[in-house]
Amino acid sequence: MPTVVDCGSPEAEYQTGGLMPGQGQECGSGYDYGIQHDDHRGFDYTMCFTKV
Repeated sequence: MPTVVDCGSPEAEYQTGGLMPGQGQECGSGYDYGIQHDDHRGFDYTMCFTKV
């Protein structure tokens, strides 16, 4: 599990590249990493990241 740090931190390895609403979304080839979040209240999304 990655450690979350500020984008301006010298420890940052990835930056947020996009937020895709909906269940089961996949990040496109322009992204390096994705985290899917499933919320039982109906707000499902995938956060996409690019390598710094």
